[in-house]
Amino acid sequence: MTSNGLLSNLETAPLPTPESTEIGIGRSSTGSDRHTPAPRLKPAKRAKEIRESLPSSVTQAMVMELSQDYSLRRISFNPKMEIPAVDRANAIAYLGAVCQPAGRLEILEWLAELKLLTRTRTMTDRELGLTFASLADRLADYPGEIVRTVLKRWPENSQWFPTLNELIEDITVHNERCLILAAISDYQPKEQN
Repeated sequence: MTSNGLLSNLETAPLPTPESTEIGIGRSSTGSDRHTPAPRLKPAKRAKEIRESLPSSVTQAMVMELSQDYSLRRISFNPKMEIPAVDRANAIAYLGAVCQPAGRLEILEWLAELKLLTRTRTMTDRELGLTFASLADRLADYPGEIVRTVLKRWPENSQWFPTLNELIEDITVHNERCLILAAISDYQPKEQN
C-alpha cells in the first residue's frame, strides 16, 4: 500500500495497534512513571537560534518582555530604531513561511510515524484513532514546521508517545518565531522629518 493510501485511511478508520509491541504495559498504565523526562531544548538556546536567522537590524530593534517566571510574554520593536524595508520584508517572509499551519493529513502522517518509533499504553483501534484525530485537530492550530519538528525530534528525547500537554509545551518554546512575526508585522518605523 502506498503512503497516500494509508493516509486516506487515517481520516476514516483508526490505525491498528500491534499488541505484540506493547509487552509489559497494561491497559491501565501509560508507562509515564517508567522513564525519566528527557532533556528539552532550552528556550534561551532556541531563541538564540531564531534570532541568528533574522537580519541584524531586526534583532537589534527587538524588545522582549518576560513574565515573572522568565518565559517570553511579548515581543515588540523599538520604534526609534530603523529597520530597513528589505530586512523587514525578509524577516516577514522567513517567519511567515514557518508559521503556516500544516494540514490535518500531514499531522496524521507525522503522528503515525511517531507512534511507530515510541511506546504507548495498549489501546484499541478506536482509542488510537480517536487519539490521533484529537491530537491532529489540536495541533492544526500551530505552525506546521514547528509541529513537524517537535514530532520528528520527540523519539530522540523519549521512548514514550507524548501527551498533548507535552507537545504544546515544546511547541510553545519553538513558537517564538510567530510572536516575532506578529510584532514585526505591526512595526511602525519612526517618522521621517
